[in-house]
Amino acid sequence: MNIKALFGSAVVLAVVAYGATTSYLVHYDHETAPKLSSLSPTNNNPKAKAAFDTIAEARCDYCHTKDAKLPFYASLPVAKQLMQRDIKRGLQHFQIQPVLNALEKGEAVDEESLARMQFVVEHDMMPPKMYLTMHWHAALGEKGKKAMLEWIKESRIKNYDAAGLVAPQF
Repeated sequence: MNIKALFGSAVVLAVVAYGATTSYLVHYDHETAPKLSSLSPTNNNPKAKAAFDTIAEARCDYCHTKDAKLPFYASLPVAKQLMQRDIKRGLQHFQIQPVLNALEKGEAVDEESLARMQFVVEHDMMPPKMYLTMHWHAALGEKGKKAMLEWIKESRIKNYDAAGLVAPQF
């Protein structure tokens, strides 16, 4: 067998392995993602439900909660160190568990969390590009961004502008 054929076989094998791994991760991510209970009031609020689904699809909980069940590669050398660093940073910057809890109960999310999420969504700061190399489905896309921003706007109007004193653009 010549070098070109050997190299070609190695490339094909690498592509197949990468495809199989990312396919498995899509399945794993969906199976272990945060879920609303059937009794959650959020199930009856389309904007809040769409925001929850966006958060669950992106798996924000991996780096922004303390107890997420991580994918298999989280224990592999190099990946383990990278993920531990990302989780440490993620928890320092934002903890999403209170948001998930509020959505489960149908309660208001605090203003600071809404502002932080809005900033991150508007500036395409999450999920990190490195994460997206293995979790393609986690990219927010226009639909996810719209869902998050509409819910944030609705939440602010409903919970923090009862007197109607804030101009609509703010």
